[in-house]
Parts: sequence; structure tokens; C-alpha cells
Amino acid sequence: MRIAQVSKQGKVIRFKRYQPKSIADLVLPDFHVEQAYRIGEYKVVNVYRWNELNEESTSTDWGDRLLLLNTKNEIIFTSLASGDLYLYQPYFFKSNQSSKIIVVCQMGFEYYCGGDVFIIENGQMSAAGYLNIEGIDEDKPLVDILDIHESDDKLTFTFRADSLIIDPGGETEHIMNASGIRYEYERGELVLKDNGL
Repeated sequence: MRIAQVSKQGKVIRFKRYQPKSIADLVLPDFHVEQAYRIGEYKVVNVYRWNELNEESTSTDWGDRLLLLNTKNEIIFTSLASGDLYLYQPYFFKSNQSSKIIVVCQMGFEYYCGGDVFIIENGQMSAAGYLNIEGIDEDKPLVDILDIHESDDKLTFTFRADSLIIDPGGETEHIMNASGIRYEYERGELVLKDNGL
């Protein structure tokens, strides 16, 4: 397990994966509910919306997505649709030292292909970006090799692997040594970095 070092500017907050309480039998109009979870007084719901338009349609408003519901089951956040993935599974990370909850939706077809990142804080959810990366072990998804920590208002996503696949399944897919590879989320932007950047 990679140990985050304390920076000179401040302390490092480590996030650990946890499983929030599941909600059974939730029904929402216009959506097929895949999974639903209780986070405090809110609900995080993984849903699917079918493409009901004709073949000529260019609509991208179908597929898997995440919703945040309030206590009245009103939708207060809707992520962008992800299309027709085989897998769009939310995993949750938190720390007792932070008010943030990080949600990483593991994505996959016949292979794992990264994950969407969301941040829940103070009753609001926001999309942080896309981790376009996987380990080279086909049996271990991104969420099983992921470490998340926060320092000086920056979230850092690092990976417990020797090598990583960048843009898995994409046109620019390539393998890199994992040393120094990370994603950083700061000032609303999630960026892939290595030791040279």
C-alpha cells in the first residue's frame, strides 16, 4: 500500500473505500434504477435511461449516469450520460478528516476502461472528471488499485501498480511505468500528471 507523505504546506488526508447503506426498491420515473445508496440524508442513485429516439437521432442523453436525490426524492444533480457501457458501478471513498465523499464509477465493456469521478460535499454533488487509466492486470479494476488523498485543497489519485494502461480501449491506448503517474484535481480540473509535468 502506498503511503502518502505529509507535505510541507499541510497535512495529507487519506480517503478509504467504504460501502454506504444500499436502498432497495427505489423507483424513479424515466429511469431504470441499477443501485441506490444512502449518504446521510441524500441518495446517490446509479440509473440507466434508454435511447427511445430513432436511429437517426444524435441524442447522447441515454445510458448510465449518477443522480443525487434530496429527502423528497427530487433530483438535485444529474451526471452526463455515459452511453451503453456494460459496467457503470459506483464506489465510495471517505475520510473522517474531510467533509468530502469521492465517488468513482468504474466503467467497463469487455475490459475495464477507467472511471468517472464525482465529489459530494455539503449536500451537493459535482463531476470532477474522468480517470482514463487502468492497471494492466485484467482481473483488477481501477478502483482496486486506487489511492486517493487530499492536501492543500488538491485531490491526488495514485495507483498501486507497476504499469498502467493510459486510454484503455481508446485510439491512443499505451502502457506506461506507473512510477510518478497520478491524476490531480485542483481548481475544478482533473489532470493526468507524471513526474515530468
